Amino acid sequence: MLNPLRRWHLIMKRIFNFRYLTIALMCSLCTSFILSIITLLFSTFSVIGTLYLTLFYFVFIFVFAMPIQFVLNIRYKRFNLVYLLVYIIVAFIATAIGFLQLGGNPMIMESYYIFSILSASLFWIFDSALLQKE
Repeated sequence: MLNPLRRWHLIMKRIFNFRYLTIALMCSLCTSFILSIITLLFSTFSVIGTLYLTLFYFVFIFVFAMPIQFVLNIRYKRFNLVYLLVYIIVAFIATAIGFLQLGGNPMIMESYYIFSILSASLFWIFDSALLQKE
């Protein structure tokens, strides 16, 4: 177990590492782009819609998932199921906030649960594949 001061130092070291930060942003952007493509496959597909949804999803991933990613990747393990569980919990919270902003009750919508698990799984896959190279 790392002491809290050491953990904070490692997080700050990761945040200010340009290579790590670039790959983390690319991981978030790839997840956002694929989520927007999947979302628009079930409605009217357009390039502008893809760009708009990619930006919308990227903001949520940047605010909710990336801080968790920095903390979890102190002692990283590729394709760790505990990390997936943490990402799913955070995705449920972030998706609920997004659905509430759009004017719906997320708890009764089937798409809420599907989208939360899908977004967490995609982020976990990109995190493990791109960011956690040994």
